[in-house]
Amino acid sequence: MYAPFDYKSDLTNQKDSSKLFYLAINSTACYLLAYLLMYTLNQLSTSLIAASLFIKSVVYYHRIDFRVAADFWTPPRVIYTFLSGPLACLVMGIVLQRIYRYAKKSPGNAKLFLLWAYLHAFNLFFGAYVAGVISHTGFRYVSNYMQVPEKAEFAIAFFCLIAMFVFGYFATRQFLQISVSQSLIQKFSRRLFILCTVIIPWMLGSAILILAKAPKITLNEMIVFLMMFTIVVPVSIIQRNFQEVNLVKQNKAVGIDWTVIGVTLTFLILFRSVFEYGLSIGSWLKS
Repeated sequence: MYAPFDYKSDLTNQKDSSKLFYLAINSTACYLLAYLLMYTLNQLSTSLIAASLFIKSVVYYHRIDFRVAADFWTPPRVIYTFLSGPLACLVMGIVLQRIYRYAKKSPGNAKLFLLWAYLHAFNLFFGAYVAGVISHTGFRYVSNYMQVPEKAEFAIAFFCLIAMFVFGYFATRQFLQISVSQSLIQKFSRRLFILCTVIIPWMLGSAILILAKAPKITLNEMIVFLMMFTIVVPVSIIQRNFQEVNLVKQNKAVGIDWTVIGVTLTFLILFRSVFEYGLSIGSWLKS
């Protein structure tokens, strides 16, 4: 006897609307997990470098509380401390982008996570500087204590904006390659694909992160979330210019990636609960 054919497990028999729904959920989960990991890297790098400069700190989910007198902040300490986190993210972004090149031909959500991860990492460097210039906090302290003129700071911020748009341009083809079937990225359906895979995850993911950090989310962080539009907008506009996109062949129907969902929810809960009370860094230092 022949086993009954399972239509639900076959990609060719799955409706495009169903594929898009699951892609939106999985992409949002990858967006959240990627941000949480890169943000944690940013905060811990900053605190560890501060500790190496004999500065104690407590890492909360919305800020870092430096336990040191104001007169202890010499220009070198400010520069090294506030440069370390964004610089660690920049290096990680380059590494993850290189890893993505090897993973882009594999099926599944690994490449989607890597894509969001390296974009978040770059945003926590370039986007964070723009946010710092606007809010006069965070990454901007570096150029301020380096005595960079205000006009030069705006010029650097403009360069950072351009860089983010460039990242969005090169990420466009990569997002299109996330598609599991050519039908989703045909000319008449690409906008809906980009909406579900890029725009909704950005908007919904940012909203969830804002709620997770409420009510103490800072203006600087709000702007950093907003800065991802410099990637979303190019992807939305430029996608029409890519006529042919090579996809990884996949036969299995798209569904919710419960592994990614579970890891994301677990990390989100741990992130809020652990950093709610603060993680002390540099407690080994003498008072």
